[in-house]
Amino acid sequence: MNIEIPSTALETAETLRDFCLLQLNEAGKKPRHPWRLATLALCDQNGSPLCMKIVLRDFHKGTLTFFTDQRSAKIQSLEAKPEVSLCFYNADLGLQFTALCSVSIHHQDLICQAYWKKLSESSKTCYAASPSPGAALKQPFSFSNQDSCELPYDNFAVIKCAIRKIDILCLNPKGNIRAMGDFVKPSSITWAAP
Repeated sequence: MNIEIPSTALETAETLRDFCLLQLNEAGKKPRHPWRLATLALCDQNGSPLCMKIVLRDFHKGTLTFFTDQRSAKIQSLEAKPEVSLCFYNADLGLQFTALCSVSIHHQDLICQAYWKKLSESSKTCYAASPSPGAALKQPFSFSNQDSCELPYDNFAVIKCAIRKIDILCLNPKGNIRAMGDFVKPSSITWAAP
């Protein structure tokens, strides 16, 4: 399969940025989009780097959204340092989009309630598991969602990541292309050495 980025998207650094924003918008809506799964990088409470996959649930006006369990260790890390980097990669296009973001955590508020109402019942049961994420188990699968907590909503959290800076890398047979800049100032986004 030979998929290419449209030439119009490569005219300026801003058009490449706009193309990436369209991809993020689609990824927030389409479960099979290559950017639906992203790599999240953050620091734990000791300052050690952590890296994990998240599922992009929504993208709107420069804010990326994913869900997590309120009991997970990443919540304490995000409370201590509310900043993350998210990396999206589409192998077919050779396109990588990295975003440095400021984070806000939503737990038992109106934003959290709105997303919770949209979840399927099977997704809601994921937040009913006991013990908490990362707790030691005697053997695999030795926990159950069925007889765990009665209120899975209590464990549900929404993470909003407001994009501050971006770094776009396009691996191109004609030559690699890179654009970087301040997300909130589109005119600051310029070409850079790949």
